[in-house]
Amino acid sequence: MDFSPERAKILAQHELVDFFAGELKTLPPTVAHRPFFEKLRSGLTPFTFPLSKATGEGLNLADVKVIHAQARELNLAIRQSE
Repeated sequence: MDFSPERAKILAQHELVDFFAGELKTLPPTVAHRPFFEKLRSGLTPFTFPLSKATGEGLNLADVKVIHAQARELNLAIRQSE
């Protein structure tokens, strides 16, 4: 809502996506291939492009909107699994 390049820098932490993707890889196969975890794993992929772009050019408003939409989808998936 209040976009600024300075605030967008906070989102540009590729390490967080890498961390969560790595954690998902440590799940036992019987758990990792459940639909919920498959959805989480595939939901992390769209974050890769805007975040890789952020290291060079920074994030623009469109990038932030993409990240926000993907995060919202993942949050919804997590809430529905409870």
